[in-house]
Amino acid sequence: MSPFLFILAAEGLAGLIHNVVSSHCFLPFSINDDLHISLLRFADDTMIFGTPSWENIGTLKALLRGFELCSGLSVNFSKSKILGFNMEMDFLQAASDFLFCAINPFPFHFLGISIGCNPRRKSAWSLITSKLRNRLALWKGKYLSLGGRVNSLNSVLNAISLFTFSFYKAPKMVIQEIISIQRAFLWNGHETRKRIN
Repeated sequence: MSPFLFILAAEGLAGLIHNVVSSHCFLPFSINDDLHISLLRFADDTMIFGTPSWENIGTLKALLRGFELCSGLSVNFSKSKILGFNMEMDFLQAASDFLFCAINPFPFHFLGISIGCNPRRKSAWSLITSKLRNRLALWKGKYLSLGGRVNSLNSVLNAISLFTFSFYKAPKMVIQEIISIQRAFLWNGHETRKRIN
């Protein structure tokens, strides 16, 4: 029941943000004249977008405090982060101190996707390749039959990289590295060994 109760409470936060945006007390982030973003949510993750101004910062703090008083929930500011695009560092630091949350550097990871990175660089894909290697180390694939390895590749290993592929186009060297990891696991059961069992 608790996830459903949380969703009901989070809908109240969405309603509060919608009200302050529609009353022009909070200016959302504008992509163009027709598209404005003020809130994105996924499960228990919430991202609030706005233009960098002290009016917005003050409204946001009052809104979050009002939400705490109405819902009985409390915002965990030690886990909350503030991010800024093309902003002066002094303003960002002052806003961070006012909201009691840390500044999140770029790039950062959200829902397993690296945000603010250059996907054409190999370093942007290090999270994916390390996840694949970690899964192989945990599975001890050398104890699986060939059919078990095929099933593991199809159901789990491919899904790890496909989620990121739906957002970014991987460079050729990254695709070759992923194929190499999967090939070694399929024929061998372990990514570091090169002979067939």
